[in-house]
Amino acid sequence: MQKAERVVTHEPPRHIRLPHLDRATVWRLARFIVTGGIASGVYAVAALVAVDMFAMSGLVASIVAYLIAIPISFVGQKFWTFRAKGSIASELPRFLVVQAANLAAAAILMAVIVDLLGVDRLIGIAAVVTAIPLATYLLLSRGVFTQRKEE
Repeated sequence: MQKAERVVTHEPPRHIRLPHLDRATVWRLARFIVTGGIASGVYAVAALVAVDMFAMSGLVASIVAYLIAIPISFVGQKFWTFRAKGSIASELPRFLVVQAANLAAAAILMAVIVDLLGVDRLIGIAAVVTAIPLATYLLLSRGVFTQRKEE
C-alpha cells in the first residue's frame, strides 16, 4: 500500500476587510495632521524654551507647553479639521477632558524619559508628539466633534 501524501497549501484568507476610508475621512485626517502638526510645533518650541531658557523640569515644561498649545488645537480642530457645527459650550468641555488626559499622558511620558531616565529632552518631546495623536483623533472624532458640516 502506498502512503497518501499530505499536501499543505497556504492560501491567503479570502476576506480581508480593511476599514473603509471615504474621501471626506481622508481629507479630515489630512487636516488633523496639519492642525496637530502646528499644535505639536508650538508644544515643542514652548517645551524647548521652558527647559533651555527657564530651566524647568521636563514635567513642568511639558505642562506649560501643552497649556500653550491647547487653544491653538481647539480652534484648528473645531473650525478646520472637523468643521464642527456643535456649540462651543457643548464641545469645549469634552475637548478639555480629552486634552486633560493627553496632558497627563504627555507629562508622565516627558517626566519618565527626561527626568527619570535622563534621556535628552528632544527624545522626550518626540515621544510626546508621536504617541498622543491617534488616540486624540479617535476621541475627537467620536466623542467631541460629532456634529459636522457636510463635506
